[in-house]
Amino acid sequence: MANNNGLREDRKAAVEAGLVHYQMVAEERDNLAKELTKCKNDMAALKVVAEAQVAQINSMESRVASMQIIRDQAVAERAKYETLFASFQVMLRAFVLPATPLITEAPQGEGTPDSDSDGDIGTHRTPFLDHFARNPPTSKGEYE
Repeated sequence: MANNNGLREDRKAAVEAGLVHYQMVAEERDNLAKELTKCKNDMAALKVVAEAQVAQINSMESRVASMQIIRDQAVAERAKYETLFASFQVMLRAFVLPATPLITEAPQGEGTPDSDSDGDIGTHRTPFLDHFARNPPTSKGEYE
């Protein structure tokens, strides 16, 4: 039997079933396209976050390297000073200097701390100077 547009009922049902199936597939395609767009956006956002974290890690590594350089310089400076002080200690032991303060009292002058009571600078005596006055260098250039 034919209806008003010239199709039989079974053909009309087949066309309608095909259209329904096409619409279902089209809706699924649209949903998948939306999901794909959302996943691409999420991936781009995660990429930005990952790049920011890499930049932060690089910054931290740079800062650590800078701090290591500063530490190494400080260690080198300390080694220099330790060497200097060790050489002073060896010199003091070679000169047999007592381990006492070299200045026992402050001078009573008007001017600088190095002036003594009459105002002359650098004329006061200390145990250090007294030691060398009592023990002049030997002919070998060493102190006894």
